[in-house]
Amino acid sequence: MNLGEKWKRERDARVAEAQKRLASPYASYEWQQEMIHKVKAPAIKAILTIIDPSSSKAEKAGALLKGYRAAKSLGQFPEPTKENTWNPNTHRLINTRDEFFRHCHLDEKRRKVLRLGINFIIIMYDHDPPYRMMIDWWAKQLKVQNWECDIPYKLVGYNWPWWDGPEGQADTPII
Repeated sequence: MNLGEKWKRERDARVAEAQKRLASPYASYEWQQEMIHKVKAPAIKAILTIIDPSSSKAEKAGALLKGYRAAKSLGQFPEPTKENTWNPNTHRLINTRDEFFRHCHLDEKRRKVLRLGINFIIIMYDHDPPYRMMIDWWAKQLKVQNWECDIPYKLVGYNWPWWDGPEGQADTPII
């Protein structure tokens, strides 16, 4: 293979990846603006107001309403699937989310809140490089520090009725 063929193959791979990214509903300018102005900015402002000890009760109540609207807006976006996302790690997150909810038997309202938060992380991972870098950094840190998943379960010695994984551990193969 000569150098020209190699460059052409690399270019074709970059074009194919760009096309996958652009096919995602999360890639459109309109969607990104909605995510920023209807979800991320109001949610951050609401959280900062709620945790600020100098905020009045009225300000905190208003912040709760803004947070509710942000969560409601997030819930109106399409759920991330392997078909509407492009990043291989996003697909791993989707596999993990789906496996988690096969084991988690909390009441429907709590499951909905968890799913919304998990989907937010998955969407941010797929389309927002700074969030992707931060999440990757956390994953690397957990691996480097030899994260141990079974310590709390051994200490507590109790299997929660809303979780059906062995000894509370999610050690079932995902794929």
